[in-house]
This record gives sequence, structure tokens and C-alpha cells, in this order.
Amino acid sequence: MYRLNLQLAPVEALRAYVPIYRVDQEPGDFIMTFPKVYHGGFSHGFNCGEAVNIASSEWFKFYREAVDDYALKGHHKKVSFPIEWLLTQIINDLPYA
Repeated sequence: MYRLNLQLAPVEALRAYVPIYRVDQEPGDFIMTFPKVYHGGFSHGFNCGEAVNIASSEWFKFYREAVDDYALKGHHKKVSFPIEWLLTQIINDLPYA
């Protein structure tokens, strides 16, 4: 699923006893997904969508686990920008006392 081109039918997850949650996002709503969670969605009707990926420092261990898992399976997922670059940018932007 790492290629982001697969949509899992909810009925298939239900058959495997995986809990399913559905939500309709309204204007001003934030939807958060957590590490190791499959999520998918679609738009219907006129809309303007925006997605922002954020993570707390506690999530770095999940990043490392995902990278290692992809490598074990012979995959290399290309990321929008490397986590190392992001951390460098954050450190460079810190105000100095």
C-alpha cells in the first residue's frame, strides 16, 4: 500500500475484524490520523481540499519503524522531503539567546 494507489474496501477490513470509523468532514473540522493507521477518502461535489501532515516528536520512532519495514520488504518509499532535512530546517530556525 505504500505506493498510495490502493483503496481498501471497508467491507474487506470488516471481514478481517478491523474496526472501521467513518467521518464527514465539515468546514473548520480537523481530522487526525495516527501512526500505523490506514486511511483513505474521497471528495464528492464541489470542494476545496487541503491536507497537512504534522507529527510530534513522539512519532519519530514510528517513522524509523516504517523506513525499516519498507527496507525489509525490498521497497524504498520516496518521501516529499527527508526527515533529516526537516529537522535541520527546524534547528536552523531556532532563535539563539
